[in-house]
Amino acid sequence: MKMPTKQTLWKMLWACSVFLPFLAVFGSIAILDMLAMLHSSDEEARVPVGNLQQACDLYHLDNKKFPASLHDLVSGGSKPYMSSIPKDPWGNDFGFRNPGTQNKGFVDIWSNGEDGQESTADDVGNWELGEPEPGNAAPR
Repeated sequence: MKMPTKQTLWKMLWACSVFLPFLAVFGSIAILDMLAMLHSSDEEARVPVGNLQQACDLYHLDNKKFPASLHDLVSGGSKPYMSSIPKDPWGNDFGFRNPGTQNKGFVDIWSNGEDGQESTADDVGNWELGEPEPGNAAPR
């Protein structure tokens, strides 16, 4: 077997010194993008949960009670509060409970997350959105 020359070894070393940093950078970007996609679905669920909570607050202001179901936001009460009830980012219905067990005396609205199972770590609920400011429509 023929031994590589010094010139060939230097070319290989140069190629590796150029290629490996690019591989590391682009590999890191790919990993960060995958992690961001996993996290973004969680964030995407928070927006409609917040919108549903706001619609429930408006319903409460007009009707002096919270809706019995999310469908009341479309068809119940004195007027429609939403044109339709959205699905969560995974295509599932949002959960709704009145009276709430997480928000005592109010309503619970949640997504069961990617696994579709209630009461697991990936759930996103309106009780995680923070406390309302004093004087707002209805406390959560």
